[in-house]
Amino acid sequence: MIGSRVRRRLALALAVGLGALSLGACLHNRPSRLVGASACRPSDHYQRPTSPDDAARIAKRMLADLFGAPTMLRQEPYHAVLDQDRWVVRGTPPPGDAGAPFLVLLDTTTGCPVHLGRDE
Repeated sequence: MIGSRVRRRLALALAVGLGALSLGACLHNRPSRLVGASACRPSDHYQRPTSPDDAARIAKRMLADLFGAPTMLRQEPYHAVLDQDRWVVRGTPPPGDAGAPFLVLLDTTTGCPVHLGRDE
C-alpha cells in the first residue's frame, strides 16, 4: 500500500517535471519578433526613452509581454546604450545559459520598437 502511493507520487512528480521542461524549451526557443517602422503607427502610444534607465525599463516591459516576466528577469541586469538614432538594450544571460541574450532596439524619437527578441 505504501509502495503504490510512493510510486504514484513519483510518477506525478516526473510528469510535472517533464511538462515544465518542455514549457521552458518552448519559451526559450521562441522566435524574435522583428518590428519595422510600418508596425509603429502614430496612434500607438509608446513612451519615448530619454535616458538609459528609461530605455531599459521600457524594453523590459516589452520583453515581459512577449516572453513572460520570469524569462525576462533571468537576464537582468539590462544595459542600454544610445547608438545614433536607436537605444540598444541587451540582457545579460545567466552563466551556463546557452541562449542568446535579449536584444531590443528602440527608436529615440518615437519610442517604437525596431527589433524585439534575441540577439542572434
